[in-house]
Amino acid sequence: MKPIIPPIEFVSPLSEVEVRMTLKELCGSKWDNCPFDGEVNNNSFRLIKNQLPFVYTRGIPKPILMGDFIGQGERTKVTISLHTRITDIIGLLILVLGAIGLSGCGFVSMLDEGFIVAIVSAMMICGLGIGFSALNYFLIWSSFHKSVNKVKKALGISP
Repeated sequence: MKPIIPPIEFVSPLSEVEVRMTLKELCGSKWDNCPFDGEVNNNSFRLIKNQLPFVYTRGIPKPILMGDFIGQGERTKVTISLHTRITDIIGLLILVLGAIGLSGCGFVSMLDEGFIVAIVSAMMICGLGIGFSALNYFLIWSSFHKSVNKVKKALGISP
């Protein structure tokens, strides 16, 4: 199964050891103004975007960056892919299924009023569910790319 957002690969001018140390510096507490929380292993890492303290971010998906890096002499190849929390996916599915269920109920209840009114209301509610799905995808996509740009900048690549 292909991911909905393909992984991003780039080559950093830093050595493998420098990349590992830089990624470890990016991880830490949000109170210390670190952009990510996570762990860095020998050749892999997992970063979760930190949200600013006291900022309302409920409902906005936080991307989980999973990646690996391989030294290539003086340079290092880095690959980063997106992983989302299961709660983000479940919330999206509930939203879409709820919109479809409401449209079905609206369709049945409006049959007395007229067939055209029932069809129009069902299409509007389904469109609302599709719109929320597209908005959630856009939020995940943009948050992923912003996070990758922060990692790139830290590793000496201009975004």
